[in-house]
Amino acid sequence: MKVVHIDLTGPFTVGMNYQENMLSEINAIDGNEVYFIATQYKWEADKIVQAKESEEKTLAGVQIIRMPFVKLGLPLVTERIRLVRGLDCLLDKLSPDIIMLHGFQTMSVTFITKYVRRNVGCRLIVDTHSDEINSAPNFVSRYILHRILYGSMAKSALKYVSKIWCISYDVMDFSHVVYGIPFDKLEFFPLGGIIFEEKEYLERRSNIRGQHFIAENDILLVHSGKMSCSKKTVDLFKMLKKIKSDRIKMILVGEMDTETEAVYVNEAKEDKRIIYAGWKTGEELLSYLCAADIYAQPGTQSATMQNAACCRCSLMLYPYKSHIKLFDDNAFYVESVKDMIKVMDKILSDSSIITQYRARSFAIAKEMLDYKKQAEWLYE
Repeated sequence: MKVVHIDLTGPFTVGMNYQENMLSEINAIDGNEVYFIATQYKWEADKIVQAKESEEKTLAGVQIIRMPFVKLGLPLVTERIRLVRGLDCLLDKLSPDIIMLHGFQTMSVTFITKYVRRNVGCRLIVDTHSDEINSAPNFVSRYILHRILYGSMAKSALKYVSKIWCISYDVMDFSHVVYGIPFDKLEFFPLGGIIFEEKEYLERRSNIRGQHFIAENDILLVHSGKMSCSKKTVDLFKMLKKIKSDRIKMILVGEMDTETEAVYVNEAKEDKRIIYAGWKTGEELLSYLCAADIYAQPGTQSATMQNAACCRCSLMLYPYKSHIKLFDDNAFYVESVKDMIKVMDKILSDSSIITQYRARSFAIAKEMLDYKKQAEWLYE
């Protein structure tokens, strides 16, 4: 079977652990002929750069094809319209049985539906990640960009789409209210993660904990990503300052914005329990998650949370609707530093709690978040 993934909504980087990377890789491992049509941009450390190669192949055999946007005056306009000339001709050449479009937010939707209309045996599946919090922070973004522009793209494609997958319930609400897509067309399809065999999991856990001199009875928190005010990284510093136990350790993986880094240097750097590991590759991050007892995400949502559950972490999360619907009472929900302190005090008084919560989140991960299982849903 031929499977084509298309993501024109942002940079695509080979070797990352994002949904689009993992699903396409597993599609190839399953024996399919897989292509990935992407933009010319990729991540290089913490910066977006233009890829030098127009085509490349992943280890699993996914053929990456990078296509430039049509220039439409101002770069900002080009980057929001995301129009790729010749996409329909490329699809004719590749002749896919399944197309998975990662995001409606491109004018190139018209070329994709044109191909599907001419090839009735091809199934078009769309996933969408846009929600109120991350995608529509102001009037122009919500009403001009999403409701009018992207909403019209979504509605024009509806009759050609087999499935519309929303990565969260917040995204489902946004797709209905802003894009005008009927609820009965929307399905919940959470971001997933990689589940390691027991031996590999234990090796990764032991290696990272040994590297950072963390004892097995220590309680390790991992916090990752672009650390900023919205991620509440500083609140984690405040929480640790209030808790004097040397059993609590925290590793920071990623990059800090200027404001957060200033607080870290002035107030938290001297705390030997806090380890700033810096930017890591997706593969390295998975090892840090295996080492962790708690994945701390007290602020805005991140795709790393699902990988953390798959790596057997318990979860400290802000109580977003999507988090509660997915994990129910199987996570620690926190809204403030006070809440974080309560959670840690509870764990310090009874360490069996952490074991219970890790097992409960992992059970949900095995059922709902395993990318190997999710890839099979693509074929149904």
